[in-house]
Amino acid sequence: MRKLNAISDCQMASLEEEDVVREGDIVSFRFPVADGSLERPPQIRPCVVLAANVMAATPFVTIAYGVNDDGKGNHDASDFLITNLEEIRKAGLKGPTRFICRHALSVSVNNDSFEHDIFGSPVLGHLTGPALARLHQVREQARAEAVAAAAYRDHRRRKNSLKAECKRPAPCQVSNNREPFRGKPRARAQI
Repeated sequence: MRKLNAISDCQMASLEEEDVVREGDIVSFRFPVADGSLERPPQIRPCVVLAANVMAATPFVTIAYGVNDDGKGNHDASDFLITNLEEIRKAGLKGPTRFICRHALSVSVNNDSFEHDIFGSPVLGHLTGPALARLHQVREQARAEAVAAAAYRDHRRRKNSLKAECKRPAPCQVSNNREPFRGKPRARAQI
């Protein structure tokens, strides 16, 4: 089994094509899907590479699994469908496939769950045309949602911080300078 690299398109020129997993690739992966059965191992599924990153000098990919599209089921706005026969062929798929992006998973490119072909590569094909454009659209939508969520969290954090400041008691000022005594001293009790 060959060691793979995950890189963005701008870094690709320096590496050999067959050693690279890129955004838009379709890979074969044993994607863990909760179906209620703990006895069965995860199925080998075609997965689309949504992003390729390097974290702590380890290449990672974010993948979303694909399912045969029968036109039924609950679909999310982040899902995308490949039905064009030419795109299906170039992607290395067997038929119309819906990729479920809401269940994306980030894994190391050296994860044992990648299913390699006889040449040692998990890559089945690559998205082209409208499918690749839809992938970019889904990624931009996810990025925009992440930015909006971060802004909302920041807003809530600032709002809660202001509330906490309002609830704090005023700081006490301690002074070591005592004013001189004015008045008669009281008689001390005799014991």
